[in-house]
Amino acid sequence: MMNNLDTITIQNEEYRVLIRDGDYVSVVIKADEDVEFSMTCEVFDVISWEGDTDQPYEVEGYLKAYIKWDGCSHVWFGEEVGDAEPHTDGSRPRDGYLHLCGKRYWQKHSEIMLKLYELAENTITRFDPEVAD
Repeated sequence: MMNNLDTITIQNEEYRVLIRDGDYVSVVIKADEDVEFSMTCEVFDVISWEGDTDQPYEVEGYLKAYIKWDGCSHVWFGEEVGDAEPHTDGSRPRDGYLHLCGKRYWQKHSEIMLKLYELAENTITRFDPEVAD
């Protein structure tokens, strides 16, 4: 499924496009590919574009997720806390804060969550839709 998502480079980092708002990329993702039992991903909000173009310039951490074959998921919201003790995988805890400003952003949040689930469903080779329902 990840191969179905367009690749984009922002500040020399490669991402996959998760959501577009018209011609503008608004949400990007980095995720495990070719996974058997679980998937880890990071989702980023595009917060600025290059000049008057639709080319993303800067992103901000939105969430990190761990989704398993049975649909059980762990989701951490917000930016990584820079001075916090790192997890065993080297990542840092997230601040947990998520600002949704009006109905449009609630809808965007819902779209992100559903797209992540669909991505897991189509990426995790041992995903069991009956158990995960």
